[in-house]
Amino acid sequence: MVFNGMNACFDSIQAYGLRAIGIGERLLPKTDITLCEQMVLIGSGLIWNVYFGVLAIGFGFWFAIGLSQTSALAVLPLALAL
Repeated sequence: MVFNGMNACFDSIQAYGLRAIGIGERLLPKTDITLCEQMVLIGSGLIWNVYFGVLAIGFGFWFAIGLSQTSALAVLPLALAL
Protein backbone atom coordinates (compact mmCIF):
# COMPACT_ATOMS: atom_id res chain seq x y z
CA MET A 1 0.00 0.00 0.00
CA VAL A 2 2.84 2.41 0.77
CA PHE A 3 4.47 1.82 -2.61
CA ASN A 4 1.18 2.48 -4.39
CA GLY A 5 0.96 5.88 -2.68
CA MET A 6 4.56 6.67 -3.53
CA ASN A 7 3.97 5.76 -7.17
CA ALA A 8 0.96 8.06 -7.25
CA CYS A 9 3.08 10.83 -5.74
CA PHE A 10 5.85 10.29 -8.33
CA ASP A 11 3.18 10.39 -11.05
CA SER A 12 1.97 13.73 -9.66
CA ILE A 13 5.50 15.10 -9.65
CA GLN A 14 6.02 14.02 -13.25
CA ALA A 15 2.67 15.42 -14.37
CA TYR A 16 2.58 18.72 -12.47
CA GLY A 17 6.11 19.39 -11.19
CA LEU A 18 7.07 21.95 -13.84
CA ARG A 19 3.53 23.03 -14.75
CA ALA A 20 4.18 26.68 -13.87
CA ILE A 21 6.82 27.05 -16.58
CA GLY A 22 4.75 25.27 -19.23
CA ILE A 23 6.09 21.72 -18.97
CA GLY A 24 3.60 18.96 -18.16
CA GLU A 25 -0.17 18.82 -17.80
CA ARG A 26 -2.08 21.95 -18.77
CA LEU A 27 -5.21 21.30 -16.74
CA LEU A 28 -5.48 21.00 -12.99
CA PRO A 29 -6.73 17.73 -11.53
CA LYS A 30 -10.53 17.86 -11.41
CA THR A 31 -11.54 15.33 -8.75
CA ASP A 32 -10.10 14.21 -5.42
CA ILE A 33 -6.93 16.25 -5.28
CA THR A 34 -4.52 14.47 -2.98
CA LEU A 35 -2.16 16.08 -0.51
CA CYS A 36 0.76 15.15 -2.73
CA GLU A 37 -0.82 16.89 -5.74
CA GLN A 38 -1.50 19.99 -3.65
CA MET A 39 2.12 20.16 -2.50
CA VAL A 40 3.45 19.59 -6.03
CA LEU A 41 1.21 22.33 -7.48
CA ILE A 42 2.22 24.81 -4.76
CA GLY A 43 5.89 23.95 -5.25
CA SER A 44 5.51 24.36 -8.99
CA GLY A 45 4.12 27.86 -8.47
CA LEU A 46 7.04 28.75 -6.21
CA ILE A 47 9.38 28.39 -9.18
CA TRP A 48 8.20 31.82 -10.38
CA ASN A 49 8.90 33.36 -6.96
CA VAL A 50 12.47 32.07 -7.04
CA TYR A 51 12.91 33.32 -10.62
CA PHE A 52 11.66 36.82 -9.88
CA GLY A 53 13.59 36.95 -6.60
CA VAL A 54 16.87 36.20 -8.37
CA LEU A 55 15.98 38.70 -11.09
CA ALA A 56 15.21 41.42 -8.51
CA ILE A 57 18.41 40.82 -6.57
CA GLY A 58 20.48 40.88 -9.75
CA PHE A 59 18.83 44.04 -11.06
CA GLY A 60 19.12 45.74 -7.67
CA PHE A 61 22.80 44.87 -7.40
CA TRP A 62 23.70 46.23 -10.83
CA PHE A 63 21.49 49.29 -10.34
CA ALA A 64 23.25 50.06 -7.03
CA ILE A 65 26.67 49.63 -8.64
CA GLY A 66 25.70 51.94 -11.50
CA LEU A 67 24.23 54.51 -9.14
CA SER A 68 27.32 54.53 -6.97
CA GLN A 69 29.56 54.98 -10.01
CA THR A 70 27.56 57.93 -11.30
CA SER A 71 27.51 59.46 -7.82
CA ALA A 72 31.27 59.08 -7.57
CA LEU A 73 31.71 60.76 -10.96
CA ALA A 74 29.50 63.66 -9.87
CA VAL A 75 31.51 64.21 -6.67
CA LEU A 76 34.93 63.81 -8.31
CA PRO A 77 35.15 67.38 -9.76
CA LEU A 78 34.26 68.79 -6.34
CA ALA A 79 37.03 66.77 -4.72
CA LEU A 80 39.57 67.85 -7.30
CA ALA A 81 38.64 71.49 -6.82
CA LEU A 82 39.69 71.36 -3.18
